[in-house]
Amino acid sequence: MNCKKIQKLLITDYLDGELDSGVISRIEQHMADCIHCRQFEQRIVPFNGIRHIEPPARVWGSICEKITTEQMLPQGSWFEYLLEQLREFLLIHRRLAFATATAFTIMIIALMSIQGQIKTDTVGMVAEDFGLWVDEENGAIGIAIEEYFL
Repeated sequence: MNCKKIQKLLITDYLDGELDSGVISRIEQHMADCIHCRQFEQRIVPFNGIRHIEPPARVWGSICEKITTEQMLPQGSWFEYLLEQLREFLLIHRRLAFATATAFTIMIIALMSIQGQIKTDTVGMVAEDFGLWVDEENGAIGIAIEEYFL
C-alpha cells in the first residue's frame, strides 16, 4: 500500500476499528517502515475521541433530498447533457459510429449521383417532346388553341 491509501484508511476506518485484521497488519507494517505515516497517525489520534454528533432528522432528510435531486438532474443545459451522452456513446461504440457515418456518406453520394442522372434524363425527354410539337414551317408550338386562331 502507498502512503496516500494508508492515510485515507487511518482517517476513515483504522482508528474506528472497522478494518479486518489483514488490512490492519498491512497498515502497521507500512507504518513501521514509514515515518511520514507514523507522524500522520500521531497527528490524528487526538481526534479519535471526538464525540459523534447526529444532525437533526429534518436536516438529514433535507440533505438526502438534495443529494438525490442533484443526482437525478443533469448538470448544465439539455444541449450539454445531450452532447455528453452522445460523446459517451461514441466512446463506447466507436465501430458502430464509424460504420453509421460511412453508410450515411455513401447514401448521400448515391442520392446526389442519382438525382443528377434524373435531371439530365428529364431535360433530354422534355427537349425531345418539345421538338415533336414544334411546327418547323411557322415556328409554332402546335397547341390546339394556337391552331384554332391561326
